[in-house]
Amino acid sequence: SKNFISMTQEKSNDFNDLFLISQSKFLVSHTCGIANINALFRKKQLLINVIPFQLIEFVENPPGSLFIPKKLFDIKRKRFLKLHEIADLKYNIHEKNFFKKRELKVIENSANEIKSAIKEMFFLTNKKNISYKNKLQEKFWNSMTDKKGVKLIREKSNINICNSFLKINKNLIN
Repeated sequence: SKNFISMTQEKSNDFNDLFLISQSKFLVSHTCGIANINALFRKKQLLINVIPFQLIEFVENPPGSLFIPKKLFDIKRKRFLKLHEIADLKYNIHEKNFFKKRELKVIENSANEIKSAIKEMFFLTNKKNISYKNKLQEKFWNSMTDKKGVKLIREKSNINICNSFLKINKNLIN
């Protein structure tokens, strides 16, 4: 499509990356350096495969951004962790094999989850009427123990988890 450009590997360089971000409606990325550069331009972004998943991490993102976290499968308990359990993990990004030591298997976002999230972000940036005041959103945000983080991220920064992700993963909401 002429509306989408993948700037990976040999196409990527500092000038092209900055120029394209400055001209884009939104950026699709994970939590990496380029996502922080995007914040300088105050462009909305869709963060995919977010981990560690801690609400305070989202304060750097421009208002109106969306995210979808990775999922964690607890090998001992033979079940996926609920999203609030993932958010409550005491992450140490410097600890080698953090997830493996806790017998957690990290599950990347599926192609369907990413595609649905991109469509949602596209509609959102084109001023389509998308509400983030619905039962699934309320259930998700109410399950978070970091109430101060919820208020800061959701109410003040207007950053939300994708509706499409919650619909696909209802079982992960407590």
